[in-house]
Amino acid sequence: MGLFGSKTDVGVRVDAAQVIAGASVRVTATVGELDKKVQGARIELGYKNTYDATDSEGDWVSLSPEVIVATQQIPVADGQPPGEVVAELQVPADAPGSAPGVIEWFARATVDRRRAPDAAAKQPVTVLAPVDALRTWSESPPAVDGNCTFALDASTRTVQPGDRITGTLKVTAQDEISARGVRVQLERRRYDPDRNVDADDKTRVELYSAGELRPGEEHVLPFEIALPSDAPPSFQAQHNHQRWYLQGVVDVKRSSDPNVSLEIVVHTA
Repeated sequence: MGLFGSKTDVGVRVDAAQVIAGASVRVTATVGELDKKVQGARIELGYKNTYDATDSEGDWVSLSPEVIVATQQIPVADGQPPGEVVAELQVPADAPGSAPGVIEWFARATVDRRRAPDAAAKQPVTVLAPVDALRTWSESPPAVDGNCTFALDASTRTVQPGDRITGTLKVTAQDEISARGVRVQLERRRYDPDRNVDADDKTRVELYSAGELRPGEEHVLPFEIALPSDAPPSFQAQHNHQRWYLQGVVDVKRSSDPNVSLEIVVHTA
């Protein structure tokens, strides 16, 4: 139907609602009669990238700018209705995978109208992220904090939602520690602008009950932990990025927790 008083009808569809990053999306736009204000038309592929930032008054705000990764122009110069136009638009190989509420992909057909609202139609697309673009993240060395010596061995550092990681956490206290427990956990961190970090470490497995950790005494703790089935992927987007970590943590009351972090990559293809 015409939009905002426009006589131009616009429709759009995709040949597949799901695509792997690096592949192309076949988008079909349908553009009907052109009104006198039409000055251009295009088919676009992009994503809405939501993040938190600080405004000019120092308050947190949520922003969702669009990032367009591919565009094909639709000829309208002769004034004739373009009818059905097909475009093959490429998803970059390093594109961020779809993540609900943060990375939302779409295909869109737009008719640009001079000094008037555009006419447009949009179709959602799901982009699956393979591991290749971010594999180097899973090769970084472990990070250790606190007065313990750690060794964290994992069966894999590249996982998909629902996968399980098995391994062994070795902990040796450098000083005597009264621990409330020892656990492994999965932590997701989304790094937004202005040093804002959104983190979630609710996926935990307890390995050791409360007790004393004596200096020089090694504790060898096997573990198995499952990534949530709805876990969003690791990604590097235009305005933010998201990373995952497998962590071993010694829980100490009223003190910082000694811990070791091993980066993993969560992929969806």
